[in-house]
Amino acid sequence: MNSYSGLSFLLNPFLLAVCSCLTWVRQPVWADELALPPDIKENSPVLQRWLEKTPDVFKDIQNRPRFSSRFRLGYTQLPSNTRGWLIGVEDVGINRGKLTFSADYQDSVSGDYTALGAQVQYYLLPLGKNVNIAPVLGYRYLQIEDYSTNGANLGARLVLVLSSQGSADLFVTQNFVISGSGEQVGITTVSLGYALTPQVRISTDIEQVNSVALKDTRWGIIIEVLRF
Repeated sequence: MNSYSGLSFLLNPFLLAVCSCLTWVRQPVWADELALPPDIKENSPVLQRWLEKTPDVFKDIQNRPRFSSRFRLGYTQLPSNTRGWLIGVEDVGINRGKLTFSADYQDSVSGDYTALGAQVQYYLLPLGKNVNIAPVLGYRYLQIEDYSTNGANLGARLVLVLSSQGSADLFVTQNFVISGSGEQVGITTVSLGYALTPQVRISTDIEQVNSVALKDTRWGIIIEVLRF
Protein backbone atom coordinates (compact mmCIF):
# COMPACT_ATOMS: atom_id res chain seq x y z
CA MET A 1 0.00 0.00 0.00
CA ASN A 2 1.49 3.39 -0.99
CA SER A 3 1.42 6.44 1.28
CA TYR A 4 -1.51 8.07 -0.62
CA SER A 5 -3.70 4.97 -0.22
CA GLY A 6 -2.82 4.74 3.45
CA LEU A 7 -3.71 8.38 4.01
CA SER A 8 -7.05 7.94 2.22
CA PHE A 9 -7.78 4.87 4.32
CA LEU A 10 -7.30 6.92 7.50
CA LEU A 11 -9.12 10.05 6.35
CA ASN A 12 -12.30 8.46 4.96
CA PRO A 13 -13.72 7.36 8.37
CA PHE A 14 -12.75 10.77 9.79
CA LEU A 15 -14.62 12.64 7.02
CA LEU A 16 -17.70 10.44 7.45
CA ALA A 17 -17.74 11.18 11.18
CA VAL A 18 -17.45 14.94 10.55
CA CYS A 19 -20.32 14.90 8.04
CA SER A 20 -22.50 12.95 10.47
CA CYS A 21 -21.83 15.47 13.21
CA LEU A 22 -22.64 18.41 10.93
CA THR A 23 -25.90 16.78 9.89
CA TRP A 24 -26.85 16.16 13.53
CA VAL A 25 -26.03 19.77 14.45
CA ARG A 26 -27.95 21.33 11.54
CA GLN A 27 -31.18 19.36 11.93
CA PRO A 28 -32.44 21.11 15.09
CA VAL A 29 -31.76 24.51 13.52
CA TRP A 30 -34.50 23.83 10.91
CA ALA A 31 -36.88 21.71 12.92
CA ASP A 32 -36.68 23.08 16.45
CA GLU A 33 -34.80 26.38 16.49
CA LEU A 34 -36.27 28.19 13.49
CA ALA A 35 -36.32 31.78 14.69
CA LEU A 36 -39.77 32.78 13.49
CA PRO A 37 -42.67 34.29 15.44
CA PRO A 38 -45.29 31.66 16.41
CA ASP A 39 -48.04 33.44 14.45
CA ILE A 40 -46.08 33.01 11.20
CA LYS A 41 -45.87 29.26 11.75
CA GLU A 42 -49.57 29.05 12.66
CA ASN A 43 -50.67 31.01 9.57
CA SER A 44 -48.45 29.22 7.05
CA PRO A 45 -49.72 25.76 6.04
CA VAL A 46 -46.73 25.37 3.70
CA LEU A 47 -44.24 26.00 6.53
CA GLN A 48 -46.12 23.61 8.83
CA ARG A 49 -45.99 20.96 6.16
CA TRP A 50 -42.25 21.37 5.66
CA LEU A 51 -41.58 21.33 9.43
CA GLU A 52 -43.63 18.17 9.88
CA LYS A 53 -42.20 16.31 6.88
CA THR A 54 -40.16 17.37 3.89
CA PRO A 55 -42.47 16.87 0.88
CA ASP A 56 -41.55 15.02 -2.28
CA VAL A 57 -41.38 18.07 -4.57
CA PHE A 58 -40.86 16.03 -7.74
CA LYS A 59 -43.92 13.91 -6.98
CA ASP A 60 -45.99 17.05 -6.28
CA ILE A 61 -44.98 18.54 -9.64
CA GLN A 62 -45.86 15.31 -11.46
CA ASN A 63 -49.34 15.16 -9.89
CA ARG A 64 -50.30 18.84 -9.83
CA PRO A 65 -52.99 19.21 -12.55
CA ARG A 66 -51.91 21.15 -15.65
CA PHE A 67 -55.57 21.99 -16.30
CA SER A 68 -58.29 23.20 -13.93
CA SER A 69 -61.99 22.74 -13.27
CA ARG A 70 -63.89 25.09 -15.57
CA PHE A 71 -67.34 26.67 -15.61
CA ARG A 72 -68.31 27.34 -19.26
CA LEU A 73 -70.78 29.77 -20.81
CA GLY A 74 -70.83 30.84 -24.42
CA TYR A 75 -72.30 31.40 -27.87
CA THR A 76 -72.64 28.60 -30.41
CA GLN A 77 -73.35 28.51 -34.13
CA LEU A 78 -75.45 25.45 -34.75
CA PRO A 79 -76.41 23.52 -37.91
CA SER A 80 -78.42 25.36 -40.60
CA ASN A 81 -77.10 28.75 -39.33
CA THR A 82 -79.03 28.41 -36.08
CA ARG A 83 -77.70 30.43 -33.16
CA GLY A 84 -77.61 29.01 -29.67
CA TRP A 85 -75.87 28.94 -26.31
CA LEU A 86 -73.97 26.52 -24.11
CA ILE A 87 -73.55 26.17 -20.36
CA GLY A 88 -71.55 23.51 -18.56
CA VAL A 89 -68.71 22.41 -16.33
CA GLU A 90 -65.53 20.57 -17.26
CA ASP A 91 -63.09 18.43 -15.28
CA VAL A 92 -64.52 18.92 -11.81
CA GLY A 93 -62.13 16.86 -9.70
CA ILE A 94 -63.47 13.95 -7.64
CA ASN A 95 -61.52 13.35 -4.41
CA ARG A 96 -58.58 15.31 -5.86
CA GLY A 97 -57.70 12.34 -8.04
CA LYS A 98 -57.53 11.50 -11.72
CA LEU A 99 -61.29 11.02 -11.97
CA THR A 100 -63.18 14.13 -13.13
CA PHE A 101 -66.78 15.03 -13.95
CA SER A 102 -68.13 17.04 -16.91
CA ALA A 103 -71.65 18.11 -17.92
CA ASP A 104 -73.17 20.47 -20.48
CA TYR A 105 -76.46 21.76 -21.84
CA GLN A 106 -76.87 23.29 -25.30
CA ASP A 107 -79.96 24.87 -26.83
CA SER A 108 -80.87 26.98 -29.83
CA VAL A 109 -83.02 30.09 -30.24
CA SER A 110 -85.27 28.31 -32.76
CA GLY A 111 -85.54 25.08 -30.75
CA ASP A 112 -84.14 23.02 -33.63
CA TYR A 113 -81.09 21.91 -31.66
CA THR A 114 -80.81 20.55 -28.10
CA ALA A 115 -78.00 18.56 -26.53
CA LEU A 116 -77.25 17.62 -22.95
CA GLY A 117 -75.14 15.10 -21.18
CA ALA A 118 -72.89 14.18 -18.29
CA GLN A 119 -69.75 12.07 -18.20
CA VAL A 120 -66.72 11.10 -16.15
CA GLN A 121 -63.13 10.92 -17.35
CA TYR A 122 -60.29 8.99 -15.74
CA TYR A 123 -56.86 10.31 -16.74
CA LEU A 124 -54.37 7.50 -17.16
CA LEU A 125 -51.16 9.53 -16.75
CA PRO A 126 -50.07 11.84 -13.90
CA LEU A 127 -52.02 15.10 -14.08
CA GLY A 128 -48.80 17.10 -14.24
CA LYS A 129 -47.93 15.69 -17.68
CA ASN A 130 -48.15 17.88 -20.79
CA VAL A 131 -49.93 15.02 -22.60
CA ASN A 132 -52.71 12.92 -21.10
CA ILE A 133 -55.46 10.55 -22.20
CA ALA A 134 -58.65 9.42 -20.51
CA PRO A 135 -61.47 6.97 -21.23
CA VAL A 136 -64.93 8.59 -21.08
CA LEU A 137 -68.18 7.13 -19.76
CA GLY A 138 -71.55 8.88 -19.46
CA TYR A 139 -74.95 9.66 -20.95
CA ARG A 140 -75.97 11.96 -23.81
CA TYR A 141 -79.16 13.23 -25.44
CA LEU A 142 -79.09 14.85 -28.89
CA GLN A 143 -81.89 16.43 -30.92
CA ILE A 144 -81.33 18.15 -34.28
CA GLU A 145 -84.53 19.22 -36.06
CA ASP A 146 -86.60 16.02 -36.49
CA TYR A 147 -83.76 13.68 -35.50
CA SER A 148 -83.12 12.66 -31.89
CA THR A 149 -81.20 9.98 -30.02
CA ASN A 150 -79.99 9.25 -26.50
CA GLY A 151 -78.04 6.59 -24.71
CA ALA A 152 -74.75 5.58 -23.18
CA ASN A 153 -71.81 7.79 -24.09
CA LEU A 154 -68.48 5.97 -24.53
CA GLY A 155 -65.24 7.49 -25.77
CA ALA A 156 -61.79 8.86 -25.08
CA ARG A 157 -60.18 12.24 -24.51
CA LEU A 158 -56.71 13.50 -25.44
CA VAL A 159 -55.21 16.52 -23.66
CA LEU A 160 -52.25 18.53 -24.98
CA VAL A 161 -50.91 21.31 -22.73
CA LEU A 162 -49.39 23.81 -25.17
CA SER A 163 -47.79 26.19 -22.66
CA SER A 164 -45.24 25.54 -19.92
CA GLN A 165 -47.40 27.66 -17.58
CA GLY A 166 -50.64 25.86 -18.56
CA SER A 167 -52.13 29.00 -20.14
CA ALA A 168 -53.04 27.22 -23.39
CA ASP A 169 -54.29 23.69 -24.01
CA LEU A 170 -56.07 21.52 -26.55
CA PHE A 171 -58.76 18.93 -25.74
CA VAL A 172 -59.80 16.38 -28.37
CA THR A 173 -62.71 14.14 -27.37
CA GLN A 174 -64.21 11.31 -29.43
CA ASN A 175 -67.55 10.07 -28.12
CA PHE A 176 -69.98 7.42 -29.36
CA VAL A 177 -73.61 7.64 -28.26
CA ILE A 178 -75.18 4.17 -28.32
CA SER A 179 -78.97 4.05 -28.04
CA GLY A 180 -81.05 1.18 -26.75
CA SER A 181 -81.85 0.14 -30.32
CA GLY A 182 -78.15 -0.18 -31.15
CA GLU A 183 -77.98 3.02 -33.20
CA GLN A 184 -74.60 4.72 -32.94
CA VAL A 185 -73.71 8.41 -33.29
CA GLY A 186 -70.10 9.65 -33.32
CA ILE A 187 -69.34 13.06 -31.83
CA THR A 188 -65.86 14.56 -32.29
CA THR A 189 -65.13 17.68 -30.23
CA VAL A 190 -62.01 19.85 -30.45
CA SER A 191 -61.60 22.59 -27.84
CA LEU A 192 -58.70 25.07 -27.85
CA GLY A 193 -58.42 27.23 -24.74
CA TYR A 194 -56.27 30.25 -23.90
CA ALA A 195 -55.97 32.08 -20.58
CA LEU A 196 -56.89 35.78 -20.50
CA THR A 197 -56.24 36.10 -16.75
CA PRO A 198 -55.29 33.57 -14.05
CA GLN A 199 -59.02 32.87 -13.56
CA VAL A 200 -60.63 33.51 -16.97
CA ARG A 201 -60.08 31.80 -20.31
CA ILE A 202 -61.54 31.93 -23.78
CA SER A 203 -62.15 28.70 -25.66
CA THR A 204 -63.04 27.84 -29.25
CA ASP A 205 -65.08 24.66 -29.75
CA ILE A 206 -65.64 22.71 -32.95
CA GLU A 207 -67.96 19.69 -32.83
CA GLN A 208 -68.73 17.24 -35.62
CA VAL A 209 -71.74 14.90 -35.38
CA ASN A 210 -71.65 11.80 -37.60
CA SER A 211 -74.34 9.17 -37.97
CA VAL A 212 -76.05 7.23 -40.73
CA ALA A 213 -79.00 9.62 -40.61
CA LEU A 214 -77.24 12.92 -39.94
CA LYS A 215 -73.96 14.83 -40.33
CA ASP A 216 -73.65 18.29 -38.76
CA THR A 217 -71.07 20.70 -37.37
CA ARG A 218 -71.25 23.08 -34.42
CA TRP A 219 -68.74 25.73 -33.38
CA GLY A 220 -68.71 28.11 -30.46
CA ILE A 221 -66.89 30.81 -28.51
CA ILE A 222 -66.88 29.98 -24.82
CA ILE A 223 -65.85 31.97 -21.73
CA GLU A 224 -64.43 29.74 -18.99
CA VAL A 225 -64.01 30.57 -15.31
CA LEU A 226 -61.37 28.43 -13.57
CA ARG A 227 -61.53 26.88 -10.10
CA PHE A 228 -65.08 28.07 -9.49
